[in-house]
Amino acid sequence: MSMDIPGPDKLADLVSGVTETMFGMSFALAPPRDTSPWNTMPPWRTVLLPIHGRRPITVAIAADEQGGRVLGSRMFSCDAASVDASMIDDSLRELANIVAGQVKSVMGLDQALGLPTVGDPGQRLEMSTWRAATLQSPAERIVVWVAVSETPAT
Repeated sequence: MSMDIPGPDKLADLVSGVTETMFGMSFALAPPRDTSPWNTMPPWRTVLLPIHGRRPITVAIAADEQGGRVLGSRMFSCDAASVDASMIDDSLRELANIVAGQVKSVMGLDQALGLPTVGDPGQRLEMSTWRAATLQSPAERIVVWVAVSETPAT
């Protein structure tokens, strides 16, 4: 039996569960005013991952350059200053893969995960179709954004 798309609190829990294991850092839900990463801090790197099947779902993960560098440095065990764009993209793709798997499980979907793709720099999504959460890691002073939609991203 499939369920509704997880709300912001559940999305925050899913992402934090992944980042605690993968990156040794946790995130909490940011203030409600922060519903879109593009409102105040462009450009962001966005990774989109489709979940194909009877009920198509798309999962998005985004981070600004600083956040991407911190995630990359944690994933590749190196200094943040040595993290390049491809390492940021790889970190966000990996995070998207794992979060999408958890979204699929929470929603009870027996569907295949697609491949994560990195959007164009500064790509903006039509927010009316997404259930989103902006997350902050107070210890690292970085922000990550996660969203899920039943509308395929273009």
